[in-house]
Parts: sequence; C-alpha cells; structure tokens
Amino acid sequence: MVNGGNEQGILEGKWAAEEFTDGIAPSQWTGSAEILRAFDKFGLPVQYAQCWVFAGVVTTILRALGIPSRVVTNFCSAHDTDTSCTVDIHFLASTGKPIKELNKDSLWMFHVWNDCWMARPDLPEGYGGWQAVDATPQEKSDALYRAGPASLRAIREGQCSLPYDTSFVFAEVQAEKCYWLVDAKKHVRLNEVRKNEIGRMIITKRPRAEVESGADEIMDITSSYKQTEMPQEKREEIASTLLAGHSSVLRAHQAVQSAKSDVRFDLRLPHCTPMGQDLTATLSMLNESGSVRSVKVCLRLSAAAYTGEQGRKIASETCTVDIKPGERYSVVLLCSVRDYQEKLKGELATFVVSTVARVAETGQVFTAMDDLHLKLPDVEIEMLEQPLLNEPFKAVLKVANPLPITLTNCSFIVEGPGLLSANKIACSDIPSRGIARVPITVTPWKDGERTIIAHFRSKQLQDVNGSVTLFVPSHL
Repeated sequence: MVNGGNEQGILEGKWAAEEFTDGIAPSQWTGSAEILRAFDKFGLPVQYAQCWVFAGVVTTILRALGIPSRVVTNFCSAHDTDTSCTVDIHFLASTGKPIKELNKDSLWMFHVWNDCWMARPDLPEGYGGWQAVDATPQEKSDALYRAGPASLRAIREGQCSLPYDTSFVFAEVQAEKCYWLVDAKKHVRLNEVRKNEIGRMIITKRPRAEVESGADEIMDITSSYKQTEMPQEKREEIASTLLAGHSSVLRAHQAVQSAKSDVRFDLRLPHCTPMGQDLTATLSMLNESGSVRSVKVCLRLSAAAYTGEQGRKIASETCTVDIKPGERYSVVLLCSVRDYQEKLKGELATFVVSTVARVAETGQVFTAMDDLHLKLPDVEIEMLEQPLLNEPFKAVLKVANPLPITLTNCSFIVEGPGLLSANKIACSDIPSRGIARVPITVTPWKDGERTIIAHFRSKQLQDVNGSVTLFVPSHL
C-alpha cells in the first residue's frame, strides 16, 4: 500500500530525469510526515518517490504499527528481470558501447529497501527474525508490485525456494555480472563473468544506544545477507537451479570459465571525486606473456541515473598500444569539469565507465562497466544561539558552489521535527566558487535531542543535503 502502483497507494514513483515539475522531486523530501499528510488530504498517490522515499515511509508505518523496521542500502544492486541470477550486459565489440535495447537487466548504483522483524511460522524453524521487504515497484509478485518478506537467513544461505521473493532479493545482492560481446554480424558471445561485484556493501543505521556508546552511526550488515566466502559447490548448485530455464545462458556460462588469457587488465576508478574537479578513469594492463601484445582499448564515460540507465556520452578514449613482455601500461580517460557539468543525468552526480579491450594476437577481450560518483558539497548548519524550549534561536544555512558556473533558481528546504515544519526558503544566485548564507529562526516546541535537516537545490546542482543534531533542555 506504500507504492501507488497497487490500489492507489501512498507514493507514485518516477525516475525520469528533470521531469518533476508537476510534483516534488524525490530528493526534496525531508521526512514522512508531509507525505502522509498530503495523502490523507487528497487521497491520491503523492508525487514523487524513488527507492529511499518508499523505504522511509515503510519504516514510519511499520514502526507506528509496532513492527521493528530499519532502512537498508545495498551498493551495486542487481535488478534481475528474468530470474536467472545474472545481470547480462551487452557491448558492441567494435566500440565498447553498451547496447541499450539488449540490456534488460540493470545494475542500480544503490538500492534502498527495508528489513522488518517478525516470526515466520510458515517457514522452517530458525528463519524468523529480520525479513527483507521492498515497496519500490520493480517487478510484480503475484500480480502486485511488492517484494518480501524474505528471510535474511534464507537469502544468505541461497534458499531461494522459500517465500516470499527470496530469489529476487538473493539476486539483488548475489547475482553475477555477465559481459556479452555483439559483433558486426550480430553474433553474441559471453565474454566474462564477474562473481563478487554485486552487493559490495549493505548498510543500515546503527541503533541510537550503540551510537551513544561510541559506535559508528553506519552499521555494515553485509554478512547478514551474504556469506563472505560461499563454497563454490553451493554457488554452482544455486546457479544451476536458477539457470535451469535458461539453458543457452547456462551453457555459455560454463564455457567461459575455461577461457585463457595472458594480459591482466584492471579498471581503476577514483573512490569519490569532489564535485568541481576533473574525472579520471584508468585502464591498467600487464603483459604476462613472453611476446609483444597489441591491445585496442575503448574507454567510454556516460552520464547515468543511479538505476544504471545511461545517458549521453561525455568523454571517450580509443587507442591501440603495443605492450612488451612483462611491461605494465595504462590508458587514462580524462573528463574536465566543464565537459560534465551540464550533462549530469538526474539529480545524483553519477556516471558509468565502460571499457572493451581486445588483444590482437590472442583474441582475448576484456570487458568491464562500473559506476563513478562525484562527492557533492554539504549544507552546513551553524548554530548562532543556544536552543531553549519555546524560545526562538537563530541559525545559518551555508552551501558552497563548487562549479565554474553560477547557480540559479536556488532554494533551501529546511525541517526539524519538534523544531520547525517543512519550509522552503528562496536563495539568491550563487557565483562560481561562491558561498551562500541564509539565516533562519527556529522555535523548539519539543525538548530533548532534535535534528534540523536542510536540502539545497538549484537548476544546475541538486541533492545537496546537511543536518545538525542539537539538544533542547526541558528547562533552564
């Protein structure tokens, strides 16, 4: 009932970039209250949501009903459309360009869902506890857009036959990347299988009591979803079961395992480049043979949505290099800030780098695709006065423009439960490398630990956030 695809649920999802003018952009929501009030008032799905908004509202509702719930983020999350537990990515062999019409599966840079704690008397003993549920409308389950509850123990053990939708969630965290090459005659060949690139890290927010005791706020729960070293026999058993209805894929999958190679490739991307700096991607090659190897390299950088949907090509590098025996050689793709600043796809500063490298002498082909992120600036919230219950105090919102252009149509949305209701504040244009400062006045009506949340957006730069936690004493 949280997604609007089911019987006029609470939220309507939308992923098309820059098309939120008839509603609220997903990144602008600062809490569930405003969404629930709008749904209660109009009785129609509230526009718009993406995965983190669906998950936030699910958490609010489940906790209100007394069901323990937490928000879960999976980095490099597979959307497997054909229950094969593989993500099939097709490239043009000649240029390295991904073939959009063949790439039905997708790799989300991150995906957000929920865990909820419940007994599962319908499952064998021991499969109760944390269960994965997902309100984001990805695939239908029994004719409705939903997923779960799927036991985390069942997901971890690969018990994909246990209800509900366990195989789908298993694929989100455990699927294998399969790279296919399509030549000029449209012949398709499986070139490479990567086993450990999906579900790189799965996190949630640590309980407050543990944070107050000094623990980090982010809690890594990857081991609850997947085994660090799943036995190869078990992995092959699961793959054979899930690929049973995909015999041609299974045969290709088994055949590629025996491929030989003598040039070692490594695609290196920066962990996180600050917004406003140039982007780089490096393909490193090591010739481990006893002869010269001639390698044709195609590197490509495209704007992308966090769901993996690629937009326009921003930069590319194509070259042929001769590598001597034992020699290491690197090809670098450089993209300046002026090249990418106006071509970002969607609200998040995300890109996809793809590469195809072919060794002339042996026919060895290296294929890879990975995402690249820009680190956005933060909204700083500076407290100018000590907060007191029912007394106004002053604070300042600050944000820096990291781009070599002026930011226009600027505004902040600021909210603080028990402090102030959601409020939109206009802001003047921010010149290149400039800093905006906007004063606010806050009057707490609830005491205790409180948080102010601020969101900044402009025509050129969106999804800039910040928060500050403060304590409001009950009396002097």
